[in-house]
Amino acid sequence: MTGDQKPTYSRCQNLQNNLIIMNPEKRKSLELATLEQKIDDLIETVEKLSSENEQLKTESHQLASERLSLLEKTEQARTRVEAMISRLKAMETR
Repeated sequence: MTGDQKPTYSRCQNLQNNLIIMNPEKRKSLELATLEQKIDDLIETVEKLSSENEQLKTESHQLASERLSLLEKTEQARTRVEAMISRLKAMETR
């Protein structure tokens, strides 16, 4: 592994398994690399979840707005139907 190459999680697991047979300095270096990779993975996960959360919030606001619009249209339709029924009843009684 070169200096600019980040260890993958499976590589980190392999490194951890080999820590027992290494000298203390090398072990600490590998433990630090493993920790750095885990932190990088966590940062990536947090960024992904934050983005997803923002998308879901936007979608939720859009759906709430659409719901309100549909409720208003439903109420308008109900009012119009009730008015038509009243007119029809008035026509029957003539």
